[in-house]
Amino acid sequence: MKTTQFSTPIVIVVTSLLVFNAYQASINFERMSVVIIISSVVLASVGLLFYKLDIAIDSERIFMKFGIGLIRKTIPLEAIADTKQVKNSFFAGWGLRYHAKYTLYNASSQKAVELSFKDKSMKIRIGTRHPEEIIAYLSSHIHRNQDL
Repeated sequence: MKTTQFSTPIVIVVTSLLVFNAYQASINFERMSVVIIISSVVLASVGLLFYKLDIAIDSERIFMKFGIGLIRKTIPLEAIADTKQVKNSFFAGWGLRYHAKYTLYNASSQKAVELSFKDKSMKIRIGTRHPEEIIAYLSSHIHRNQDL
């Protein structure tokens, strides 16, 4: 099972700020500030790192990667104890977010699948527009692996 979630908010914000930087640079081309150059590089990097979230699930693992793939996570299905659908608050944010009780991988959706693990209290939330499908797929594979 594979799903891709594009981060429209991140793309809009990053693109808008890059256009603004380009405008500022065109006004003062001779005195183009180091700040404009550095901020443009940082913005472009953030855009490339977080413009989408790919989720791939097979019979053994969950594989997630943001953007061009520098930020990625693999979770073996045998480590998962439980899954449930949750709704993140608007303020939970986008991208890779660390909270007190969980780590959030989210591109733009408030819906998420929360994974609980057998050997640790920390949980992982994966933002998705299709939590029911992912939970159904994971549940069937987790129980199948536990029966073996």
